Amino acid sequence: MTRINRLPNMPIPNNVKSQREDNELKKACKGFETILVTQMLTKMRETVPKSDLFGSDDAEQMFQGMLDEEIAKGVSDSGALKISDLLYKQLSKLEKTAKVSDTNVDK
Repeated sequence: MTRINRLPNMPIPNNVKSQREDNELKKACKGFETILVTQMLTKMRETVPKSDLFGSDDAEQMFQGMLDEEIAKGVSDSGALKISDLLYKQLSKLEKTAKVSDTNVDK
């Protein structure tokens, strides 16, 4: 099957553009939730007293950071906290009101 590319000057339909923007907003909200959970895990881990029982080095700290990021991605992907959903709803409402006010100003 061959793919037909659109012409450079051909406008993108509004529904396709808004769907693409909508998907980008959802992705950004998920990313924000992941960063937030990563920071939360990092700060929580700092409150746990350090022990030299197993030793501690830079490699362990790097691994711990990567583990925190992966846990945060899993939490965000599971939707357990619903932070990205709430953020998406709020930002999409703001985006819609901004578009309505922009169209009113243009008239």
